[in-house]
Parts: sequence; C-alpha cells; structure tokens
Amino acid sequence: MSELKTAILNQPLHSFFQQGPFNPHPTHTSKPASSFALAGSTTELSRFSHSPNQTTTFTDTKVIANAFSPNSARAIADANAIFIGGSNVPTPQTGSSADALSIADGNGLNYQAQAIARTQIKGLDFYIKPKETFKFDFQGFMSLTAQGNGNRQQSYAQGRTTYLVYGTNDRGHQTLLDQLIVEGRQYSPFNGAPNGLSVGAAMVSKGFKLNFSSQPLPLSSNALSFNGTYSRTFNSAMRITLVETQQTNAKVSFASRGKA
Repeated sequence: MSELKTAILNQPLHSFFQQGPFNPHPTHTSKPASSFALAGSTTELSRFSHSPNQTTTFTDTKVIANAFSPNSARAIADANAIFIGGSNVPTPQTGSSADALSIADGNGLNYQAQAIARTQIKGLDFYIKPKETFKFDFQGFMSLTAQGNGNRQQSYAQGRTTYLVYGTNDRGHQTLLDQLIVEGRQYSPFNGAPNGLSVGAAMVSKGFKLNFSSQPLPLSSNALSFNGTYSRTFNSAMRITLVETQQTNAKVSFASRGKA
C-alpha cells in the first residue's frame, strides 16, 4: 500500500531563505532526509515605457508523492504572480512580480516525490506609435539545491525563466520579436562529485541586454542571478504582447540497483 503526503504552502518564497543574496537553504526542515531538492525563483519587471491595455496572471502547481510504508516522501509546490497595469494605471506604477517554489524530499528504500510550480504573466496590447521605443527593466534570482545520501538516492532541481515579446502589425499579423531564456539545473552528487552537476544557460535575442552570474555553494547548491533591460524602436505602429513564464521543478527518488 502506498501513502500520499502533499502540502501547498501559502508563505511567500523569501520566507524559506535566510538573509543574503546567495543562500538557497530553507530556514528549517522537518527532519534530515535521504534526498532533498529545492528549486526557487523570483522575477520582477519594472520601469515600463508604456502602459498595457490589460494584464493577466496564471499560476499552476503539481505535487506527486508516493512511498511504501514505512518509507516517506513529501512534495510541496507554491506559486504567486501579480501584474499591476492596465488602461487606468499610470505608467510609473506598471510592473510585475512572481515567485515559484518547489520542494521534494524522501527517506527510505522505495519512494519518489516531485513538485512543479509555474507562473505566467501577460501584458496585452502595449500600443506603440511609429518611431517610438518600447522598453522595460527586469531582474531575477534562482536558488537550486539537490542533496542525496549515496548514488541511489537521487535528487534534481531545475528553474527556468522565459520572457517573450510578440508584435502584431496593423494587418493583424503576429510575430515573436524577441526572447530571453535563463535556466539552471542542479543534480545531487554523483560518483563522489562534491557539488554534483550544475548548469546555467541563457538565450538572448536582439532587444535584450542581460547581466548573468552564477555562484556554486556548499551542500550541492547553486545560485543564479540576472538583470537587464529590454528596448526596441519600431518604424511602424505595433501592438505588443509581453509574456513572462517561470517554472521550478524539484524531484527525488530512490533508484533501484543498476538504474541510473
């Protein structure tokens, strides 16, 4: 018989971190776990040159946890998103913020747990006149931890932030104009590696200017931070749609012998 343990948290993402820009460890955990994974991310958009006609936000969480008694598995997912904007909001007040958090831990010889948190923010119908410049600032942070006791206790943490800028001309034709993708992945130590395998990747197109840094930390952890600007001048009138998405994924499992 399997047992299911799930929980959704209402606390904001920053409540899980100690003070300091590169400290991804939770302020507390309920008990030492054979494997533990945490993926947290925050992002902010600000200083828009134009106000959108409307805005939308979307959050989604998915939690899977199973274990054969008396083993245990736990998964937690939390997501929050807000976009302050619209036709009645002054341009200086237009901005957005979002955070996503995924935590998974397990203990025993037969368990798996996975948590996925996702946010999406849309700014719709920024109307840009000919020769005008559309621009905004952005900043983000990811915190990744993946710990395991031995090669068979597997853990994985992943964070991804994407900015997409679509343009629609006066004939109704929509095109993806620019995109920015920042991703980090952290694995539990494997074959004695002190910090596992961590990867930070960034895809930047024309309109974005990006500052990106990563900092490996003890206990199989990694911190990624980025900031920058978006700016593009249009020769003809354009209707802009801005889409920001982020996803965190934390998963743990006990791997049977002979399986990677």
